[in-house]
Amino acid sequence: MQDDPNKTDAIRIDPRMYLGIMVFRWKLIAICFLYCLLAGVVYLEFVSTQYLTRAVIMIYRDPNTAIAGQSHLWEESQTHVELLQSDPFNDRVSSALSAAWAAKVGRPADLKPAISINRIRGASGISIAMSIQNQYPAFARAYIDRMIAEFHIEREAVKDFSSKAASNPSIERCSKRSCTKLT
Repeated sequence: MQDDPNKTDAIRIDPRMYLGIMVFRWKLIAICFLYCLLAGVVYLEFVSTQYLTRAVIMIYRDPNTAIAGQSHLWEESQTHVELLQSDPFNDRVSSALSAAWAAKVGRPADLKPAISINRIRGASGISIAMSIQNQYPAFARAYIDRMIAEFHIEREAVKDFSSKAASNPSIERCSKRSCTKLT
């Protein structure tokens, strides 16, 4: 009689076998458990705690300044994201905080943390979410607060410059290749 390869026999699990293993090998099981527990404690002791600090900026757009024919409101949020991620902007923020936080944070490289910036769609306008993950939650909060303050200053400067440029026809208009003075 030949065994059929397609025929599957139900394999029965004998709980007595596993009970016997636990009874006779309990010392080995306890030692393995204690080693795993020790490894977890050592890992938690030597790895620094990381905190996540988040903020959301809502950018108001005056409907009177909308350009005719512009249907994509979200294209302009890229400018804000690029401003928040730019190196000169983050250098200004970190230099403003360096006097107060250099001794607490330690290395100068830690004064410029990695920032994650994302756009959020909303019915009321443009929102930008910022988050910093590091081991100093108070510094991350101060960094984000200073970023928001610098962002408002930069945005007001750009708004003032553009309104003055629109009202003053004798301003120099520059392109990548040349500058010409309009009169």
